[in-house]
Amino acid sequence: MQQAEALSLEQIRAFLEGSEQVAFEASSRAAKYALMEALLRRHHYAELGRPDKGLVRRFLQQLSGLSRVQTTRLIGQFLRQRTVCPTAYRRRRFPTRYTPADIVLLARVDEEVLLQACDSGAFGSHHSSGHWRAGVRGRIGSSASVPPPLTIDLGQF
Repeated sequence: MQQAEALSLEQIRAFLEGSEQVAFEASSRAAKYALMEALLRRHHYAELGRPDKGLVRRFLQQLSGLSRVQTTRLIGQFLRQRTVCPTAYRRRRFPTRYTPADIVLLARVDEEVLLQACDSGAFGSHHSSGHWRAGVRGRIGSSASVPPPLTIDLGQF
C-alpha cells in the first residue's frame, strides 16, 4: 500500500479487474486520508476524464474500505480545498457561560418572580405586608412591568 499512489491508471485498471474480492484497509483514518490525497494529487484528479475519475474512485474505495458516499465526500473536499483532512467533531450544545446582559436579565426575572410571589401571598401573611415586600418593591420600582436598571458587580464572574 505504500506504493499505491505511484500506480498508473493502467495498473489501477488491471488491479481492479483482477481483485474484485480483495479488500485492503489502511491502519488509521489519517493514513487513509493521506493515501487518498497523495493518489488524487499524483493523478491530477480534477483534470481526468469521466471514465478515469470513476476508476480512481473505485480504487480509493477498495484501498480505504470507505463507502462510496464517504469517498465522494472526501474527493469533493479535495477538489475544494486541495487537501483531504478529517473534519473536527463539533458538538451542538448550549452556551455554558452567561453574558453580562444575561445575568442582568436573570436578576430582573428573579426579582419579578419574588415580587409576584410576595403579592400573591405565597410566603404567608406575615411576609406579604412586611418590610421585605417594601424592600423588593423599592428595588424594582413602582411599576413591576418596567424595572429600573440594576447594578451588578461582574468582578466575581
